[in-house]
Amino acid sequence: MTALTVLVVDDEQPALDELAFLLGRDDRVGTIMTCDSAPEALRVLRDGGVDAVFLDIEMPGLNGLELASVLGRFRGQGRHVSAAR
Repeated sequence: MTALTVLVVDDEQPALDELAFLLGRDDRVGTIMTCDSAPEALRVLRDGGVDAVFLDIEMPGLNGLELASVLGRFRGQGRHVSAAR
């Protein structure tokens, strides 16, 4: 099984660090990228190679649900999106 590349997006650094730490303990996860804003996440996702995205719902500007909606338009790329508070 190929290890997953995941992207964690959260504007609160402690939450970002904690989720990245927990994901790093999972053998199925190979690469963990982090972003502190939706616009930054879009730039990372534009380059491709991300298998799963974990989003904070409440972020300034473009929030997690809005970002998930944008990502939903690119379903053919096989990305899984999870949003949480």
